[in-house]
Amino acid sequence: MIRVNRNHLYLKTLPVSSILCPLCGASGKMEMAFYQVQIETDNIHNTRKITASVSCSNCNKDIPNIRWNNGLDEFYRTEKKQIKVITSFKIGTKGKVLLWIAGIFFGAIFILLAVLYIYGHMKSK
Repeated sequence: MIRVNRNHLYLKTLPVSSILCPLCGASGKMEMAFYQVQIETDNIHNTRKITASVSCSNCNKDIPNIRWNNGLDEFYRTEKKQIKVITSFKIGTKGKVLLWIAGIFFGAIFILLAVLYIYGHMKSK
């Protein structure tokens, strides 16, 4: 059975100063935290998807995405473009070629040793 976990890697928190809170109407009391989605199976894979959560320090509540106003949406979109995403390790073209060469080399050695072993047993009989 394959187990898949979805985690959120914290990136940064920014103050949202000029936008009114949709819940209490206070200005300058909100913070937006940005997260990167990680998918964890046998290894961890960082996706390019960025999510955010907004909290208001005046009413001490988290603001759900559904309640975001146009100002929060615009702030999210502009700040999301400026965030550098942490990507997973990827093998380039040279790395793939080297892996194939290493696989073929060790496969050939395995086959050669198997043939020598079988030939040695057949010769002794």
